[in-house]
Amino acid sequence: MIIKNRISKLMVVILLFFNYALVNAQTIVSSLVEFREAVQNSNQNIILESGDYYLEDLPSNSRVINCTGSGNTIDMTGARINTLVGSIREVYFIISGDNNILRNGAIEDFYKNGLDEVTDFSAYNNDRDNLAYGLRGDPIMSITGNQNLVEGLEMIVKGSFPYGYGSQYGIGSQNTFGLSKRCGILITGSDGGGIGNTLDGITMYHYAFGHGIFMQSGASETTIKNCYIEGRMRLSNDIYNDTETYDLPYLTDYKFPTGSGSWRLPFEESYDIPLNHVYPLSEDGIRSYNNTGSVTVENCTVKQMRGGIRLYLASSATVTNSQAIDCGSGGTNYNMPAGGTIIGSSGNFTYAPLSDFRLSRSRQNIEMTIMPSPNAIGPHNIADILGNDHNIIFHRTPGPLDLDEERAIVVYGDNSTIVNETEYTIILEPGANGNTVSSCGLVINNGSNNNISQLSDCGTVQPPSSSFTPDPNKTYYIDVPEHNLRLAATGEAEDAYTTSTTTTGDDVEWQFVAKGNGSWHVQLASGGSTPRLRTRNNGGETDMQPTSSNGTWTYWDFTTGNTTNTHFFTLPDGPGNLTRLQVNRGGVINMVPSSYNGSWESFRITEAGYVGSGGNTIVHITKRNATGFAIDGGGDGANGQNVYLWSANESNENQQWIEIDRGNEYYSYKKVGTNYCIDGNNQGANRQNVYLWNCEENNENQHWKKVSVGGGAYKLIKRNAPEYALDGGSNGVNGQNVQLYNASNTSQNLHWIITPIEDTRAPEVFKEGTVIMYPNPVENFLNIQGAANSIIRIYSMNGKVLSVKKVSNDIEAIDLSSLAQGLYYIKVNGRNNVSTIKISKK
Repeated sequence: MIIKNRISKLMVVILLFFNYALVNAQTIVSSLVEFREAVQNSNQNIILESGDYYLEDLPSNSRVINCTGSGNTIDMTGARINTLVGSIREVYFIISGDNNILRNGAIEDFYKNGLDEVTDFSAYNNDRDNLAYGLRGDPIMSITGNQNLVEGLEMIVKGSFPYGYGSQYGIGSQNTFGLSKRCGILITGSDGGGIGNTLDGITMYHYAFGHGIFMQSGASETTIKNCYIEGRMRLSNDIYNDTETYDLPYLTDYKFPTGSGSWRLPFEESYDIPLNHVYPLSEDGIRSYNNTGSVTVENCTVKQMRGGIRLYLASSATVTNSQAIDCGSGGTNYNMPAGGTIIGSSGNFTYAPLSDFRLSRSRQNIEMTIMPSPNAIGPHNIADILGNDHNIIFHRTPGPLDLDEERAIVVYGDNSTIVNETEYTIILEPGANGNTVSSCGLVINNGSNNNISQLSDCGTVQPPSSSFTPDPNKTYYIDVPEHNLRLAATGEAEDAYTTSTTTTGDDVEWQFVAKGNGSWHVQLASGGSTPRLRTRNNGGETDMQPTSSNGTWTYWDFTTGNTTNTHFFTLPDGPGNLTRLQVNRGGVINMVPSSYNGSWESFRITEAGYVGSGGNTIVHITKRNATGFAIDGGGDGANGQNVYLWSANESNENQQWIEIDRGNEYYSYKKVGTNYCIDGNNQGANRQNVYLWNCEENNENQHWKKVSVGGGAYKLIKRNAPEYALDGGSNGVNGQNVQLYNASNTSQNLHWIITPIEDTRAPEVFKEGTVIMYPNPVENFLNIQGAANSIIRIYSMNGKVLSVKKVSNDIEAIDLSSLAQGLYYIKVNGRNNVSTIKISKK
């Protein structure tokens, strides 16, 4: 009996271990064929290795990746699935299993001719095989299972017909020329699933006609959080440039059909395409359809889509801490179902109402901030409040009153309680009855039995909270992303000027000096007789002044700008009405009213270096045989603080080192923002610890000779103990110690890649592995050799992708003649390696 019990217990242990192994099995794949097979199994930890993959690698009849397995964790970190527009006409990534986690990675559509941004809509729509080729309304990704999580995924959506006219030629069965949409992500319960799915941290650039994220029949308990969705707009005037006989506007005599008539040619009813109108080129950012259940949206931003967050067909919905801006023309920034809730969110009314209360849905609870829209165009209202029994609070954006806006908040329904803390007018229509309105703005009561009251203290403008706190020890670039321009000055001339965002040097590095009242002076870090920026004579202009100029025209506050990671520069006590900094399309620096809150007034502030760094380079030091790890000095600094390896991240200040030239090819490495250097202690011995110590010019424990070992790597040899060099140990893990070791050792544990973080130099001929690029600088054509079957991307210096091209030949000439003079990155993603080089365009 005892033996039998022992055998039974042993079998239980074996079974438990076997089940544990199954649940925690790890599968590493390096091709889409392997990936497609792996995701059909369950309870796996699946890793798709970093690199570029192409959907075309799969057989033409098997290009749909269907994650039918359940309980999987699918890690796509560093992987990018590239899909050639025209290579597939259906959804190609499906999650049909349950309880899966898909993490990170990217899915990107690309065009055969390398086109990045569509500007010639005539040529685009005329090429139905390679450009204007959609998925017949399908999304790129469909989630049909239950309790799945997709997080950290980047998507670039391209390819649809028609594109460039929004929904003006139809959206469904009623259309003029046929449709082939391409959407982003669909959550659906059509196959019995669609319950409890979550999208977290999705970044989507939607450059096709179709929805961003949408829910269809059966989808319920959906959570969408921390997502960013951005589309494109087109000025209607540009449509009149589509003059070829095959162009859609030409074929319709530059008219759009009305909704009440036939959509087929000839139109029964139509209207001339209006001038000075803006059309969104995609559909809605976040959208629910009939028979969808509950939806929760948290901390999301939707920009320049037809509709922002449109959930009026859901059974219930809650939106918190989200923003919908510049959406519209046929849509609206928000709408909600009956009983829906919006909390702590904001939006504007530039192209469409803040909300249209679609289908008169009632009993909504709304608390949101109305953002001024000084450049608004079109005949719409600020908001159209239909339906009954709402509780609504409208907050205002901090800053001066927007008194020039003629649009109004219009109320059509009954028995709502509305608190309007803004200066905008409320109009109660003749059919609006029994409403209670408390308002700072004017109320025009055309209804009956409405209770109207005036809020107090409406004229008080609360000081805005700062969106950016400068470090006085750092220098910064100040850019206007809308125009790709950088603020500059000489320090001696009367006026500031603008230049390309690729420009570096003394003219474009700014320092912020505390005024002492919470505001900041803005001045050139390099100094000069007139380094300080100010407004001039309240005339809408700026100039440069000595640092002795410190009055109310010279200090600035920073508040959140119109676009991601930008800030408004405003004089809190400046003269008159013109208190906000602006750079117009021509690069002229102006002062405008603080109610202006567009992209021309939105500045991106990025670190350039450190005050008094003496021109020394800031570098990032990674381990040659473990490039995912860099030398890290830990937080702040102290004598004896350890130096170790940590996951490489150039943006991590703990890994940023000022390389100080000590002469005779020796350098010290001072931790950025501190006065502590990498120190090898006295003398030397194998595995002797390396730490931080107060930087001293003549302390040879801190002097390291850079000895090239090929492949762009160096040994760092200790000056007063040349038998020893800096060593990172075997492989790499977070916290692994950095030490001294015998310098004669040939191990790559002693090899370091030292990369200038702000390097602008480039060799005339660049070689990496088998890839060669020349000439550099380049005037028209850049030759790339050894890049067969690769994706080539051209980036601006601020990281924007300017062009994408797939090449099949071993030698390829890339035409760069259309690029402006300046610096760019070229990235070659091959099947086995990635090469990146900075080039100079003449």
